[in-house]
Amino acid sequence: AKPWLPVPGRHLSQAVNVQQGDASSLLEHYRRFLAFRRQHPALGKGDIDFIESDGDTVAFTRREGNERIVCAFNLGSKPAEVDLGQGSLKPLPGHGFSGQTGSGPVRLGGYGAWFGRID
Repeated sequence: AKPWLPVPGRHLSQAVNVQQGDASSLLEHYRRFLAFRRQHPALGKGDIDFIESDGDTVAFTRREGNERIVCAFNLGSKPAEVDLGQGSLKPLPGHGFSGQTGSGPVRLGGYGAWFGRID
């Protein structure tokens, strides 16, 4: 539909028809994350237990039925780490964030996130 107010030129690059199909766009990032959330009921209605973390980080576990998901977020602009303890964690794919784990703490970029399943 034609907008009833004028659209400033600098906003045209943010229009849905420009972002749709571009995997690096904000629109597609939100769509990817919403689809990820729908695949894991624990994220929407599970019980929550917070995990102690430092600085600009937040971490918690969500549980629903047999599913247990660990979520770690960096709310700051600088890289950060979150120690999730000594458990068997399996990274969950498909959410669009680039947090990483190996042996040791989860490494998060600025405004990053990581999601994993507790086995």
